[in-house]
Amino acid sequence: MEDLPEKSSAPQPARPCTGESYSTTWEAEDGDLAWRARLAGWRCWYVATAAVRHEHSATAIEGSPFKNFHLGRNKILSILKNYPLPQLLLHAPLIVFYDLGAIPYTLVSRRDPSILLGRLAAFRELRKTFSSRRAIQRSRRVGWSDLSETVDGFYSPWALFRRYSRLRSVLARRSAV
Repeated sequence: MEDLPEKSSAPQPARPCTGESYSTTWEAEDGDLAWRARLAGWRCWYVATAAVRHEHSATAIEGSPFKNFHLGRNKILSILKNYPLPQLLLHAPLIVFYDLGAIPYTLVSRRDPSILLGRLAAFRELRKTFSSRRAIQRSRRVGWSDLSETVDGFYSPWALFRRYSRLRSVLARRSAV
């Protein structure tokens, strides 16, 4: 058994980590849950003998307008709720820059406005999000030094494109079986 900096908490139960349960339509819930569990001081452990089955996009089809809407919305909400303020202010320009590139790319390449509509929906929820942020940050038990190992760095747009291309081909092979 070894300590593992979690990027996704899909195999973790929600209630013991946060005292909350999550809706199955909350896309990216595993990332939000992992972040909040880490903020609360929880650790993720890798146990080689454990068996977990995680269905990627089990509630939505990868790349569907439904999923893109929720990923767009929940990305903004999760960052605003969970990122410590100094790091949020430091990284906000790069986050905005990436989004300003992702939105037109998706609009042009897929002719799908859901990614933009999801982000606009996030901004309509700002009051509730900042209220959640205050509660989450007030109850935080760890500092940035403990969190930084679990927060992914920033990837180039090309690296992200390759990652999602590989994901699409894995999912296509899986559905062909």
